[in-house]
Amino acid sequence: MSQEEQKKLAAWRQKQDSLQNKPKQRRKYQVLLAVKAGLRERTCQTIRNLSQSEVAGRVRTAWRLYDQNLYAAAQPDVQPELPVHDRESWVTHRRETGLTFSDQIPVWLLPPPSKLLTSVRRLQTAAEQRKVRQEQRKNKEPVTVEPQTKTARESPGKPPRWRVSLVARQAVSDYFAPEETPRGHILPTILVVFGSHARLENIGLDGRWIETEEFVVGEKVIRREAGEKVGGRLMCTWRKLRQERPELLHPDELRVWSQPSAMMDSVTYRWQADLERQEFRQAVDCIDQFAGAWSQESQEAAYLSQRLRTGVAAGCTAQTQVTDAGLGQPAKAALARFHQDLRERQRAKAKQEGVQPSYVCASADIAEAALMMHRAMTKLNEERQVVLRTARQCGWLHWRPDAEGKLQLASEQEWARPFPEGSAKLGDECLKDRGAWVVDGVPAPFTEEELSEKGEAARALELEGSYLVSQNTGEEVGFFFDLQADLCATQEEVEEIQSLLLHPRQRSEAWASAVAKTTSQVRKLRKHKSKGRQVRKKRLEQWRAAHQNQTAEKALKSVVPVVKKKKKASLKNKASAKHKPSLKQKASAKEKKKKSAKKQAAKNAAAAEVVESEKTGPLCGKSVAVVGEAAPAHLSGRTVVVQAERELEVLVEWQGQQAWV
Repeated sequence: MSQEEQKKLAAWRQKQDSLQNKPKQRRKYQVLLAVKAGLRERTCQTIRNLSQSEVAGRVRTAWRLYDQNLYAAAQPDVQPELPVHDRESWVTHRRETGLTFSDQIPVWLLPPPSKLLTSVRRLQTAAEQRKVRQEQRKNKEPVTVEPQTKTARESPGKPPRWRVSLVARQAVSDYFAPEETPRGHILPTILVVFGSHARLENIGLDGRWIETEEFVVGEKVIRREAGEKVGGRLMCTWRKLRQERPELLHPDELRVWSQPSAMMDSVTYRWQADLERQEFRQAVDCIDQFAGAWSQESQEAAYLSQRLRTGVAAGCTAQTQVTDAGLGQPAKAALARFHQDLRERQRAKAKQEGVQPSYVCASADIAEAALMMHRAMTKLNEERQVVLRTARQCGWLHWRPDAEGKLQLASEQEWARPFPEGSAKLGDECLKDRGAWVVDGVPAPFTEEELSEKGEAARALELEGSYLVSQNTGEEVGFFFDLQADLCATQEEVEEIQSLLLHPRQRSEAWASAVAKTTSQVRKLRKHKSKGRQVRKKRLEQWRAAHQNQTAEKALKSVVPVVKKKKKASLKNKASAKHKPSLKQKASAKEKKKKSAKKQAAKNAAAAEVVESEKTGPLCGKSVAVVGEAAPAHLSGRTVVVQAERELEVLVEWQGQQAWV
């Protein structure tokens, strides 16, 4: 090799060594390679192990089931196979049938710590020191660098690990009335927090249950009668907040339920079914394939509540779930804006109180965060009809029943023309042959082969095992809005402009009112930590007052050591006594001894009462000698004291013993 080739080889070896040992250098070349190849790195939006053809197959199966439910719900005659309790009532009120959608969103409502400013000079100094230390370690030399410059910054507050569930619910009304225009609605949102199973709306202001409810948790049957007092501290924080700030917990906007893991299960889904029954007499329901909603009890409750149910295809919620496709991201964006505003208010509150901001949050902040998400979804639906738009985008509203119960293309009707089907996530393959199974307005039923365990329909309707993992967490795609001039501004800019249009005095008053309602930033000292110090301080003062004019030798003589007798633990309270035979025998012997002692004490008490009632007679209290042939052998010749008299007997006492003679 020539000298120039040797230099190139040395340079390549140096680059290889740098890429192997330096993560920053490796990351730099990864970015350069992606740019050179015309690629862009993005955060994943959907986590699944399904091919595009599998997604298309599952989505089409879910659509087909939904179309069959629409057809069955719209028939003017009673259908014998309709899976509802009152089929005659369904036919009578079929025009009032609603379409409902629901999904639980995992949310972190507590605001995360904000970023902090760090000195660039400090970072540069730390980098230089790190480089010198690495060189010294590489050369196996002693590290002689000055004390390490710290660059880590501690942010006040807590990391956002408090995860709860927000059940977002939507509905479409007037869909089975052909002459009416369908309307989309945002139903009251359900906030599921940690705690025992309970509903805030079922607890009255007087602290008593409003309605009787019964459910089973594990092997324990829990029954709560109407009018009974709520036991313990069940939802006490939220009950107190409802009294202090009722505007945050209005049942038409937000309902608070508690569950041990803050997620939906069979019990909470039953409550949701009862709530939706109050909102719609009957409905075609579209929910996720999570186990709690498809248990035997939940399906029976849906049958009795007049619900025709269809599940979103497993693993395809990001493509076809109404909440994920059109409402999840805007709601979480509203949550991020609320967190930013809350941190500003907390800093202003801390400045008023003269303390450093601790970023402590209370239940009022959590409720307000959930309420902001609900109001953002409601506002979006009022301005852009996002429920109808997203339901069409996800493919659920491809057909609409007519007056005779036949399915007609919704795209040919005036109300659906601004809402095209499909999105970038869904793709063109899923929408291909969307209505192939509907002939002359009648959907074809599934065959036995399709419904078998190996069929496509069975795979599409399997329960979702990775429910929280399969949620959409990326940015919004696939919306087809007509861009208007005011939509060029972000939501933050629009709110800032609206705020600037107010009079300065009104703006200041609104800000002061918001800060006044913010949680106090003063750190509360825990009482149990300082209790020991207070006790020691009081004792020290007592000792100084008592031994003020005494020498140590004299004072020590007055301090008498005391050893307190330890109480023996009862064998009944020991867990091991339930399993060890020896301890069982000891416990039984001890119990027998206690029982006999109680009986003897009762006898002595009865004898004492007799003695007190019969202490009369000429011999009472006198000493006499026991003589004669009829005298008892053990008393013959003894001197005894007479304690009581009867008609033919006397009670005598000798050497601490008593007997009737």
